[in-house]
Amino acid sequence: MVSDADLRTHLRIAADGTENGLMAAYRAAAHQAAEHYTGAAIGSQTLELALDAFPDEIPLPRGKVTSITSITYKDTAVVTPNSDTPYSILWLDLRAEPMIISVPAVPAPRYYSVQLIDGNTFNYGYIGSRATGTEAGDYMVVGPGWKGETPAGVKGTFESSTDFSLTLFRTQLFTPDDMPNVAKVQAGYKVQPLSAFLGQPAPPAAPHATLEASDSPVGTGCNPPSAPPSSAEPPTVLTPGIAAVGSVVIAPAPM
Repeated sequence: MVSDADLRTHLRIAADGTENGLMAAYRAAAHQAAEHYTGAAIGSQTLELALDAFPDEIPLPRGKVTSITSITYKDTAVVTPNSDTPYSILWLDLRAEPMIISVPAVPAPRYYSVQLIDGNTFNYGYIGSRATGTEAGDYMVVGPGWKGETPAGVKGTFESSTDFSLTLFRTQLFTPDDMPNVAKVQAGYKVQPLSAFLGQPAPPAAPHATLEASDSPVGTGCNPPSAPPSSAEPPTVLTPGIAAVGSVVIAPAPM
């Protein structure tokens, strides 16, 4: 969202408030044009975390698959996750070591896919019925510059250009009554560090990923800084994961 100060500077509007009406008209016109161009309603979103007191740092949650397990109604007013392919979502922290994503067998004709997205929003890999087939399998995701061998039994390796990576799972839903079958497939999506997959000691853990408080808008958070938060300000927290979005209800699925 463009701040009032930036908008005044760009439009060369007086800062004394005498042209606030003109600025509001420009902002409304830009908003309307963006909605018309994208075909989506644009609104604000707020993520909140309630704590008894500010800790020294607030780690970003990661490494857990969260799934849409209930479709409540069809919402066509704005763009929402597909109601016929309920989503599961996973944030990968690849700083300390690679991660292993395991998928169950998903017999045809049910479609499923696992989309791997780096911090630059580049789709660097796919797992699924079209890309890798319908059989169960283990796949390794590595961070930038990782050096190592693909373990025996792992069907493929994908390299992210950033240390943090977003993973989106889609599982086809045939009818509303088919949701329990989709949930069974979703329960088969697993993630674990490479060391756990190999049964070996884990490497030293990466520092907690935190965001410092800032007046600037927070981006996607795929590669947030790991510097300690300012002592004067509490850290701004970006919580990866799906919030309640339009037509779906979210419930966590086991790892």
